Amino acid sequence: RSTQGVSSAASDVYKRQMYAYEQLLQEPEATIPLRTASLFTVAQLYMVKGNFKKGIDYILRWMDEVEKVTAQSYSLLATAYYQIDDFIKARDSMLEAVRLAEEVEEYRPKENWYVLLAACYAELLDAKKMTKQESLEKRLEIYEILVNYYPKKQYFLQLGGVYSQMDRETDYMITLKAAYMKDLLDKESEYMALAQLLLLNKNPYWACLLYTSPSP
Repeated sequence: RSTQGVSSAASDVYKRQMYAYEQLLQEPEATIPLRTASLFTVAQLYMVKGNFKKGIDYILRWMDEVEKVTAQSYSLLATAYYQIDDFIKARDSMLEAVRLAEEVEEYRPKENWYVLLAACYAELLDAKKMTKQESLEKRLEIYEILVNYYPKKQYFLQLGGVYSQMDRETDYMITLKAAYMKDLLDKESEYMALAQLLLLNKNPYWACLLYTSPSP
């Protein structure tokens, strides 16, 4: 009951907030800064509640009214499009977010922006909107960026997986070896995969090191 009460109270607060902002947006005397701030807040509130189509409508209205559209707003728009399975618009919006961040606002695009882009290219392949080669090449670019900027195990494995699908076994080996050198591999199957690649690429010394090293 207490959980239901908290949920109901939160829902009431949300409804009151939405009503207040909607009323403000209809107020002819509202200043432009107040109006644009309200549009963006309403967009975010709709998204929090899972109403992504409404959220998109308000972000686009906000974009029409502000002088400067930010990379962050395009990333939010991309996320909303992804949630409604519009992967082309999600991709295009996120590419614009990355461009603005790098070229205009001069900061490194966020990790999750690249992750969403990679997901878009995978979904576009599944939807037959891209060829396998095109999708792999685009994801390759993204994972190469991720392993450099945000060197996590999952990105090394995903990059290696793309290399493998492209029949670039030497690059696959180099990627797994780089992950090993950074102490990112922690499963026996990963060690075995790297050892086999090393043997195939005539690196018996490194393969023996892996075979004789203690299991993770």
